[in-house]
Amino acid sequence: MTSIVRPAVRADLKAASAIFASAFGATPQWRWLIAADDVRARVLPGFFRASLGHALSKGRLTVSVDESSAALDGVAAWMPPGQWRVPSWRGLVALPTVMPLIPGGHLKEFSRRGPLLDRAAHDAHPAVPHWYLAGVAVLPSGQARGVGSRLVEEGVEHASAGGHPLYLECAEDLVGYYERFGFGELNRIEAGEGAPVQIGMWHDA
Repeated sequence: MTSIVRPAVRADLKAASAIFASAFGATPQWRWLIAADDVRARVLPGFFRASLGHALSKGRLTVSVDESSAALDGVAAWMPPGQWRVPSWRGLVALPTVMPLIPGGHLKEFSRRGPLLDRAAHDAHPAVPHWYLAGVAVLPSGQARGVGSRLVEEGVEHASAGGHPLYLECAEDLVGYYERFGFGELNRIEAGEGAPVQIGMWHDA
């Protein structure tokens, strides 16, 4: 099976958000934000649909398509120089969608912990104009076929052609993965209160 990378269209958002929800639902960061598995399962598709819609209209959303089935098997969301603002990507655009789905106690925790992550990421974000990899997600079926690698490589090539560096945040165990594409560790992002550490990574133009 082979896949091709192309720009996303609005009709891709439902499948793309499901891929993001599947890929990120069990990550330490999201488990810290919303502890209950059933609540996360309800919230994340709507959260990512709003966020990916923002990336589609304001940034650069790319998808990987399995040529044999014509189904999406991966997604990458990139924000261009000057448009990376973390709260816009992760929080504000999704609030009307996710808030009604979170029970009271979990909502209080989410509303307190989300801004902690946003502030920490915002404070660590480099000031130099750059492309920001806001997220990349791949279905399990695509992980052994290099789908994630092709999505990242395509984005790096696009940004480098325009003379811009790139920046991303990732979990500590993914540092080695992104080093394969020329990224290097720039900073440690610690929000406190037991939040998982994120690593800021930089790729020169």
